[in-house]
Amino acid sequence: MDFLDLLFDAEILDLTGVNRSTLSRWRRGLSRIPRAAARLLTLYATGDAEALLGRAWRGWRFGRDGLLYHPCWRRGFTSGELAGLFWRCQQVAGLEREVERLTAERDRWERIAWQVSPAQAIMARVNTNKGTDDEKLEDDAGRGAGRKRRSVG
Repeated sequence: MDFLDLLFDAEILDLTGVNRSTLSRWRRGLSRIPRAAARLLTLYATGDAEALLGRAWRGWRFGRDGLLYHPCWRRGFTSGELAGLFWRCQQVAGLEREVERLTAERDRWERIAWQVSPAQAIMARVNTNKGTDDEKLEDDAGRGAGRKRRSVG
């Protein structure tokens, strides 16, 4: 196992809890390293998250700085940032439910408006599409709109 060459004996002994004679047999190839120990040592030596967590984590790695690195990003994630992602997902899910509720409420009010007076609802919709009240007043003032001007003086 090439990861054994990347680690000091003290690190391997500390991580696995085996005695020196077992480590010596591993290094000489006389004894097979248990799969769990091999995965742990690979993770520790290379930071390769796939070694411990499986194929879904291919390319992710743990840095010696304690951060988890995405394969396409330079900056790693702290444990606090990863925990924060959980809460952010919960927040987004709650806001999505609120949007659905408000959309349903708006649709209900629109149906009620059409039931009360279809003609008024049509006129309200037409009037909202014409522009703002200020624009209407400016248009009326610009055309004269049948108003008499007051003379000053």
